[in-house]
Amino acid sequence: MGYIPGAREVERSLRQSLRDVKSALKQINAQAGKLLAKGNYTGAEDLISIAKKVGEFEMELASFRKRWQEIKHGWNPTKQTKEKPLPLWKYYAPTLRILQDLGGTTQKETIEQEMGQRISDLFPPTEMESKGKRPRWTFMMRRALGAMEKEGFVQRVKKEWRITPSGRKAAASNLKSKES
Repeated sequence: MGYIPGAREVERSLRQSLRDVKSALKQINAQAGKLLAKGNYTGAEDLISIAKKVGEFEMELASFRKRWQEIKHGWNPTKQTKEKPLPLWKYYAPTLRILQDLGGTTQKETIEQEMGQRISDLFPPTEMESKGKRPRWTFMMRRALGAMEKEGFVQRVKKEWRITPSGRKAAASNLKSKES
């Protein structure tokens, strides 16, 4: 169970309290500015000292809210820390290698099938998680093809993808760095 009863109300109250304190601080500073403009320096100094205390209270309240968020999000004991998904550029080398292994020219579906057979060797388990009906890696592989086309690593001719000489170079350089 990852639900804390009343957590939303507590969060809302803390957020509103923080807004109210900030608003009060602005009003105090505005009033101190008016007193300074009139030449009432002692009154302005009093308000400035109050503003300092209110500013300290604001920081305490912000840390209190942060602490509440930690409690709220860390409450579920079964919750495991998730690995971050791989960035798009991490898909470049495997996609280029597969395209090269398939003769340099093939359709997107063929690349996807071949990558599906090698997926456990290529990516961490986080990439296997479904995003709708299909695993995340399928979407990212397709996006990587589009990005690599813009960068000149591959070309699309109708429904076929072709690896360019710069794409072959990038795939070869990645293989060498993996072997070292």
